[in-house]
Amino acid sequence: MRDTVAEMAERAQQISLEAGSKIASAMKDVIAAGAGIAGFAIESARDVTNYMVRRGQMTPDEAEKVIREAEAAHAKRSPEERSRPTATKIAGDRAAAAKAAAALLPQEMLVHR
Repeated sequence: MRDTVAEMAERAQQISLEAGSKIASAMKDVIAAGAGIAGFAIESARDVTNYMVRRGQMTPDEAEKVIREAEAAHAKRSPEERSRPTATKIAGDRAAAAKAAAALLPQEMLVHR
């Protein structure tokens, strides 16, 4: 019984971290797009508004209106602007490049002395 409770608590924590990570990524995307340093992802805006609705910080109607307005504004942008990478994509590409570069280093260089 105790193991089951511990497993359930651990799984709940994992789900919470995954959800928090998704919202954190969405917030980074929205903030970076607002600052003009990365592209806009309507999916991230949807994630943020859905999060706000679940928390009672916004009504579903308000969220729907915000998303419609964001979609309309985004559609008016040039194709180049619409295809700019998001902050999450940029960070993922950087992490992949760093991992690939580390894989090319001789193993003895990776060992700390």
